[in-house]
Amino acid sequence: LMVAPSINGQAATATLSDKIAPRVKATSNKKAVSKSKTEVIDIVLKSRNSTALSKYSYATVNPKSASYHQYLTPSAFGQKYGQTTQTLTTIKSYLKKHHLSYKVYGGNLVIRASGKVSNINKAFGVTLVKVKVKGKTYQTHTKKAKLPSSFKGKISAVLGLSNYGKYKSNLTTTAHAT
Repeated sequence: LMVAPSINGQAATATLSDKIAPRVKATSNKKAVSKSKTEVIDIVLKSRNSTALSKYSYATVNPKSASYHQYLTPSAFGQKYGQTTQTLTTIKSYLKKHHLSYKVYGGNLVIRASGKVSNINKAFGVTLVKVKVKGKTYQTHTKKAKLPSSFKGKISAVLGLSNYGKYKSNLTTTAHAT
């Protein structure tokens, strides 16, 4: 997140970095997504202690470690590595204020939010649109998402605002004779 200062007494915002907006600006074939359509997004939160989490993860798969195959419950994981109750409460209040329903997943690192496109647009400072690229229709947003600056350092990504991606699977399948 990049933070923008407050302007005219409005709360400062933090902008999520992404590379979607420049691609969308390049196409003129945009159509607004219906504001009454219901969408689901996932807010991916940062671990409170990513270094310790990384060490723990490697230790659980190292046969020489005392933590080998010693896994945490989602609740214990959340207490140790997930976001604090205070941070979760702040984000949930923000979502509720924008008429979005939510569910916090065990581990306290993902919040699934859902609601009408009009409310998602307001909550994240975006406009969800449909674009046509090389004959395929995608949903994406026209501006980088913005959230209150108090969320800076707490959120890694917001998933679900766009299904446009330049990556393609290399998965191949082979038909088997029966």
